[in-house]
Amino acid sequence: MTTTRTSGQKLLPIPASQEFIDCLDGAIRQLGYVSRSQFIRDAVFEKLKNQGVSMDRELALAPSRIGKGGRPRKAAVKKAAPKARKGGK
Repeated sequence: MTTTRTSGQKLLPIPASQEFIDCLDGAIRQLGYVSRSQFIRDAVFEKLKNQGVSMDRELALAPSRIGKGGRPRKAAVKKAAPKARKGGK
């Protein structure tokens, strides 16, 4: 997880029980999200939309991370093929 935020980006901490977080994380994985933050942004956007609040969809998207550094994503990291042992083993 990165700790560097884009200019203008604010952290929105909310208290939650460990049981709720575990359930939430399971649902997030099941739904195919790769980020808890993106799921929460989408959920808040959908809730506001369903309540009749008009909001630009782009406001719910994650800010660009270009140029922020950080560790490479798992999909981008390629593992080297295991080397064959000498003697055919």
